[in-house]
Amino acid sequence: MWSQYIFLLLVGCITTATTSAWIDNREYVYSVQGRTLASLDIANVFSGILMRTTLRIQTRPDGNLQGLLVNPQYAQIHSELSEGPLTHIPSAEVNWKQLEMIRKPFQIVMNRGVISDLVVTRSMSNWEANILKGIISQLQLNIDHWGTADPDSFIIPEETVSGTTDTSYKINRIPEYLLLNSEIVPDFQSIEEDECDILEVVKHKNYTNSIELPSFIYGLGNVFGKKAASNVMGEFFVRDSMTRALVTRCSKQSTIQNTFTLNKVSVSPTFSDNQQGSVVSMWNATLEQIKVQNKVLEDVIDPIRLGGLVYSYGNSHSHSNKVEEKQREYNYFEYKEVPWKRTVKSISHYSDSTWRSAETYKQEKPDLNKPTEYPMLPYTIGNKGFSIKNDIDIVQSVVSIAQEIGSDLQDPRKTLAENTLAKFINLIKLVRTMDQQELKRAGNDLYHTNNEDLSRYAAWATYRDVVAESGSLQSLLVIQSWIESRNLKLMEAAYVIAQMMNSVQTPTTEYIKTLFEFVKKPVVSSQWPLNETAILSLSELTRKVFFDDAFYKTNYPIESYKNLRDEQGREYVRKTIIPYFKKCLDSAIIEDEPTKIHTYIRALGFIGDTEILRAFEPYLEGKKMCSQYQRTLMVIAMDKLVKTYPDIARDVLYRIYENSGEYQPLRVAAVYQLMRTKPSVEMLQLMASYTNVDVQEEVNAAVKTSIQSFASLKLDEFKDLRYAAEMALPLLTETEYGLHQGGNYLRTYIVDQLNLKYKETLQLYGSSDSFIPKGFKYAWRSNEGGRRNQILNIQTWLTSVDQLSRVFYEQTESYHLAKQQQNLKRQQNVTLSSQNIARILNMQAQADEQLEGIMFFMDAVSPLKMLTFDNNTIEQLPHLLKQLEKYLNEDKEINEVKLTNSEDAIMALPLEMGIPFVFMYDAPTVLKVHGKVKAAVQPNLSECGRFQKPTFIKIRTDMAFTFGSKIQGHISFFTPFDRREYYSGFEKTMQLHLPIAGTFEVNLEKKELSFDIEPKEIHNEAPLFHYSTWPFTSWRDITDLRTLVAQHHNQYIKSDRIRTFDTVVGKQQTGLSYRIKFEHNRDTIQMSDIYMFWQKGNLDAINNLWRNGDIQYSQFNFTYLPEESLTKNVQLRLRYYQDYKQKGETHSFNWNDVSSADKYSERINTLLKGARADIRNVESRAIDASMRFIGSKNIEHIVSGAVSKSNVDPKSRIFAFYKLKKSDSGKPYEMKLEAVNDIPNTNTLNVDYALAAEPKVNSVLTLTFDTDNGEKGQIKADIMLTRSGKRKEFLKDLPMYQQCKRDMRVNNNQSPACVNMTLAAQLLNKIDIDLAYDNLSPLVKDIVETAYDHLKYNYYPSVETDYVQKSEARNQIKIKSQFDEDLQFLNISVTSKEQTTNFKDIEAGEYSTSLFVVNPAYSLSSRIMSKILEIDTINRKFLNSINFKNPISMYTYDVLTSAYFFSAVCVADQSQVTTFSNLTYPSVLSNYWTVLAQYTPIRANEEEEIYSVHEQLESQETNLVILARKSMSASDSETAKDVKIVISSPDTDFETIEILMTLNQKLSSVDIYVNGQQREVSEFDCHDIRNGYIQIFALSHGEVKMEMKNILHLTYDGIRIKLEAVSSLLRGSTRGLCGSFTDQQNEDFLTPSNCYARNHEKFIRSYEVEGQQGEQTREELAQDSHLCVEKKMPLHINIISLKDLLPAVDMEQSEGNNCTRHQTRYFEQSTEICFTTSVVPTCSSVCQAEGYITKTIPVHCIVKSNVALLWKKQIDTGGNPDFSHKKEHKKLQMEVPQTCSK
Repeated sequence: MWSQYIFLLLVGCITTATTSAWIDNREYVYSVQGRTLASLDIANVFSGILMRTTLRIQTRPDGNLQGLLVNPQYAQIHSELSEGPLTHIPSAEVNWKQLEMIRKPFQIVMNRGVISDLVVTRSMSNWEANILKGIISQLQLNIDHWGTADPDSFIIPEETVSGTTDTSYKINRIPEYLLLNSEIVPDFQSIEEDECDILEVVKHKNYTNSIELPSFIYGLGNVFGKKAASNVMGEFFVRDSMTRALVTRCSKQSTIQNTFTLNKVSVSPTFSDNQQGSVVSMWNATLEQIKVQNKVLEDVIDPIRLGGLVYSYGNSHSHSNKVEEKQREYNYFEYKEVPWKRTVKSISHYSDSTWRSAETYKQEKPDLNKPTEYPMLPYTIGNKGFSIKNDIDIVQSVVSIAQEIGSDLQDPRKTLAENTLAKFINLIKLVRTMDQQELKRAGNDLYHTNNEDLSRYAAWATYRDVVAESGSLQSLLVIQSWIESRNLKLMEAAYVIAQMMNSVQTPTTEYIKTLFEFVKKPVVSSQWPLNETAILSLSELTRKVFFDDAFYKTNYPIESYKNLRDEQGREYVRKTIIPYFKKCLDSAIIEDEPTKIHTYIRALGFIGDTEILRAFEPYLEGKKMCSQYQRTLMVIAMDKLVKTYPDIARDVLYRIYENSGEYQPLRVAAVYQLMRTKPSVEMLQLMASYTNVDVQEEVNAAVKTSIQSFASLKLDEFKDLRYAAEMALPLLTETEYGLHQGGNYLRTYIVDQLNLKYKETLQLYGSSDSFIPKGFKYAWRSNEGGRRNQILNIQTWLTSVDQLSRVFYEQTESYHLAKQQQNLKRQQNVTLSSQNIARILNMQAQADEQLEGIMFFMDAVSPLKMLTFDNNTIEQLPHLLKQLEKYLNEDKEINEVKLTNSEDAIMALPLEMGIPFVFMYDAPTVLKVHGKVKAAVQPNLSECGRFQKPTFIKIRTDMAFTFGSKIQGHISFFTPFDRREYYSGFEKTMQLHLPIAGTFEVNLEKKELSFDIEPKEIHNEAPLFHYSTWPFTSWRDITDLRTLVAQHHNQYIKSDRIRTFDTVVGKQQTGLSYRIKFEHNRDTIQMSDIYMFWQKGNLDAINNLWRNGDIQYSQFNFTYLPEESLTKNVQLRLRYYQDYKQKGETHSFNWNDVSSADKYSERINTLLKGARADIRNVESRAIDASMRFIGSKNIEHIVSGAVSKSNVDPKSRIFAFYKLKKSDSGKPYEMKLEAVNDIPNTNTLNVDYALAAEPKVNSVLTLTFDTDNGEKGQIKADIMLTRSGKRKEFLKDLPMYQQCKRDMRVNNNQSPACVNMTLAAQLLNKIDIDLAYDNLSPLVKDIVETAYDHLKYNYYPSVETDYVQKSEARNQIKIKSQFDEDLQFLNISVTSKEQTTNFKDIEAGEYSTSLFVVNPAYSLSSRIMSKILEIDTINRKFLNSINFKNPISMYTYDVLTSAYFFSAVCVADQSQVTTFSNLTYPSVLSNYWTVLAQYTPIRANEEEEIYSVHEQLESQETNLVILARKSMSASDSETAKDVKIVISSPDTDFETIEILMTLNQKLSSVDIYVNGQQREVSEFDCHDIRNGYIQIFALSHGEVKMEMKNILHLTYDGIRIKLEAVSSLLRGSTRGLCGSFTDQQNEDFLTPSNCYARNHEKFIRSYEVEGQQGEQTREELAQDSHLCVEKKMPLHINIISLKDLLPAVDMEQSEGNNCTRHQTRYFEQSTEICFTTSVVPTCSSVCQAEGYITKTIPVHCIVKSNVALLWKKQIDTGGNPDFSHKKEHKKLQMEVPQTCSK
């Protein structure tokens, strides 16, 4: 007995020594007060609770403490606190309520002076325990071993209610007088000694370093480099907890006098806001009394250990939800060193076992058979710790709310008034609490497919989408049952699956397995697009969960569940899902099923694990066959691998890139992906340097544009990549590339006022047969306060643009009619027809791959994740169109409802009070389309499996389109004991409502378009457009399922300076009345907003305005008022007309004839006659549009215009007319524009002629208009464009001009240098404008003056103004502008009567130069397109040979030339040819006709048969060949050439047109023969063929030009021939001396035999159509590979090495595996032994291989010797000699085990 007492005494002595804050046999009484308040930064309005209690603590003999809470109370407040959350609130002013907590003692377990556990009665509920933990956490102080000499600081793990985190301590002595009169700290208790110190202990928690961090996180996406629920996340989240404790320390004891904890969580409600909302939680515990224990608190009845102070999740679905006993499986005290003075020891120093064992505080992961437990969410535990289901009929409640939503959606007014989208969000939260049976019951009650009951169908559609958005395992099982029962199918099912996969909150291994098994079921695989969407959605989900660690850690609740992601799941993906997809891919390739091939390639890519390389490897390395398109698609599909395993992806992609023998698009794709792996400086420098020698220009374009784009990136996250790119910039090729060659264009920008960052990416894949890229990727990513969000990511890629258009065209009736017509006019009788030439030359066809195409909708909630097609798919389109026509021929009622919430996010975590903080962000949208539509087409669009061109289309519709969107961020906390949630929040609502009723008609024969619209609105005063923002504070009863608005507890926060605007517009102008009403607390439109539209682009700017960064109240409504509107019908008519005449009629034009015309035909004819009057060979276009508003007051707006121009005549005209007629007004309002232009034809083949000429363009514009005073107003502008003298001299000083002059001495007048100098000489850099005006209204003058002042301000200080009076008339302005001679800068002088303003040295942008610096021979569209395409006629090898004097000259070359090559050019000059691809080589033609260019497009060899070009051309609609020869009349020393053009096409009615041009040396002119008949042409008259399809006319200096519309321009002077390709028809489709036109100079010497000649002379002879020499040359080239090289592409290499097949972590695991070893291997041959230079996997002796793969391994070979045999023996006995430093001699094939097992 005595031994027991002695033991207790010893324990007491020990614990007293280690718990000096607590004196034995004493009771400590603390007054505890707390408050938790929610608010927004913009106002001191708070919603929350106050709490108070008394805490009694007694010491125990065992060293622990006994505690009791006395009279706990709380009070609710929702009011303004003028001094913020710490404002003093008198107790008498609030209504205190009893807090129903168990009033029984509890025990505080101490360990070395620190609280380590709590012991409570088993009957305590979990929410009570958490509040108790929050109170007791205030006493958690680790200061017992603190030294007394000096202040100290240290870091130590500490456990409180919010987790076990690194906590920094700072301890200081503090004078007592500083604490006097403090509201927070009352007087101290029991300071009995004189020599006592008052210590201030300041603690701060580092949540980033934590062992236990209770939280629920979902949907935050990628928050770069941040841990969820840590102190800071991006710029949108801040979490902080600070405790200040005051401790008195005397010689014998320490006493905790006061602790004050301030815990604040601040969040930007919509992530990018300039202000934040917050929840502040605080405790203040003050020691009131220390006394001797008079009455010992009773022991804990039915005790249970809580396992510590950390917040406990509880079990909301249990019957009791009482506390559960938890035994600590780790103890950080075991790892803790005593924190003596200046000792720092944080969590990061402790062993990993501590972290692994910390899973004990988490919940078990979700179970199939139970509703998912979502910790710390209101509907889960807000009902006194239970689920809300305990007090409501969950099924009936869900059904009722769905029905309410269905009813609301029938009226756009109710969707706003009833806050329907908030109901939708509320319903999602409810459904997440339901189990499978409850979900099914609700579905059975709501399921409805009859569109006649719109409300019931909308209710079902709502519930369908809610279940999908809930994302739980139970929802997955229910959706599976719906699909299996065909309640959901096809597109609807696909959309639901896509929604669900985007909303998964707890993606366990069981979830993935269930989904995978479902994907394989026939009911899924047999339905498109469900099959593709399900597969791709599964792949995306597996990547996000198992391989994208950064996304996983901030997007899923990993701190809430044990092993949410486990190794079993990862292995399941690698060993089951990926092999299954690989097997399906292999099978699809064998069966040639492109759709499946594309799907499984993309699915494997979405997974993003290195195991996908195993599936792609045999195809990328050429071991298995597939199309080059499919191989490229595999590289494109690595876009996720570059993110999950960038180092491995970088190695693989770089090997692809550096293989110059690889398929060019595949290398381009590798470059694009490689650039996303953060390549090093050295890698980018090497790639940049290689662009100077790489012959694949599309690859060079990809590299160059990537490096240039990276060098301009602005965001800090790209600083390393930006630096690497800047270091590589100087090494890039000088060649400029156009969009048709592809490129990687990236842009980042910051919208500071919105706290938004954006990144845009545009990747283009070059096209060798079109100027249109054959593929692109557009991605738009936002960074909203640190939360990255992929807004848009679209990719598409084709094998060939030309093939796609051809396959489409071949499905049309027009094609088959044209074929019939062509068969009637066979061309074999024309000796030099294109077909006969192909037969004579025995030209072999170049076979292309079969058409394939794909479009991805990446990272989007879309039912169509991917669209794939091939030629077979397109051939089925007429049949699908036929079905659609049949469907729409009768009135069809459309009723579609779709609701989504694709960007939701949740963050829940415990506050210091022990209650949960909750942040919820939602962005729901609703789309509703309802009405009837009927369409009629004559004739049918599809008939007999062919598309037909309709002559008449009529569509009748009566539809209502409603789109609503909402963004809401709610910052709240809830108190389970009274089921209340307290809010601060910000909501934005936008709704667009468009009722459309009317008839749409198209008459293609008459070229008329008409709309008849009936303005109507069945919902009176329903806004057509609504936008509102609402900042508020509020509270609600959790069991009240109504929206916050409906509960009427909201306090909206409005500024004092609200601006209100309310007006009605439109009635006078259109007869339609619209009400505009808004309330706003700032200027309606700020200049920054206008700048944003201008600078960022419309799409970005609209998005930014929607996501405006200010938290503020605003409302905007735009409403149609039918009762006030006079118009009952709106008629819109649009007519178009064009014609061509050899000579415009003489006509005296009078505007009165236009004004008085009652019919549009009279108006158009009058304008046309006036526009083309006296113009030769004139092409005219006219348009007439009218809009009539018919009702009690008729209003009509008329706009008409005509334009006429000619290739021969310098005159052109533009007429435009506007008229406004009102039935209640006598005289109509009119406006007339007349422009007369004089633009000479400046084409020439001689630069001296171009420089000697003085080209000019003159335009006179006259605008006449009616004014209010009845007089005519007029603005007249006389515009003159000329070339300055300085520019002429500047051009003559250029090195390129000198090079041109040297070329001209040998009569090569159109060498590359001369072509560019000729074009540069024709550019007009001076613009003079004489402007006169009369009767301008004051409003117009004000607008012009304001804009002018803005320009002056914008260009300051480059502006000088002279206010001296000038001689000009008052209403005249003279504008003189001149680009500097190098076109880099612009100077403008504006002179009026009052002043002269000079704009000096304004920098001219590239596109502005293209716009305003005119070449008279080329249109504006040609100039802009030339800049976009960067068409360049310079041979870069030639360019490098020019000795530029200085870098400025080189820069000037770029500006003067490459920006102005308006079309691709081929020139056959005196003694050389320059191809379309800019290759120049010597050329001497014989007297035999030789092919310059022949149109021979590459066709897909779908039947895999060998056929000749002759056979192809027989069935080709357009056939064109240009031939040249040495002139028959020329002597041997003369170099005159003849040229012949042979063309047949639908525009010639398939008749062959043969045009011969030859030099008449006697007359020094050109003779022209068309089909054998001589034709005369001059500078003023041309010869037309087929109504202007071909025009031939003379130029100055004896030159002749032939223009073939939309195909080719040819200029000829008897010696040289210049071809200009003016469309993409010829691109990649020519054979002959002009090359292949692919931009690849190495492909220009393609011979008729389909090989590439090494010698230019034999290449030229191979295209001689006549004579024996040409035939002999072709035979030689076909038989001798030394003379002619075949194109063997691609050259396969070993792309994927062994280390690429497993990530580093798996390699480490493999090395630790007892079965798999990595060892040097050998190959024993007859005379040598070859050893691998790197280790390869092998199975140990006790294990066996499970499958093998064949790898190509580099080896080092040694002649058999004693040394070689010794190394062999070492390997046989388990040794591992190192050959990695040895030279590689060759590569050998080796079987390597896939895996090893016992």
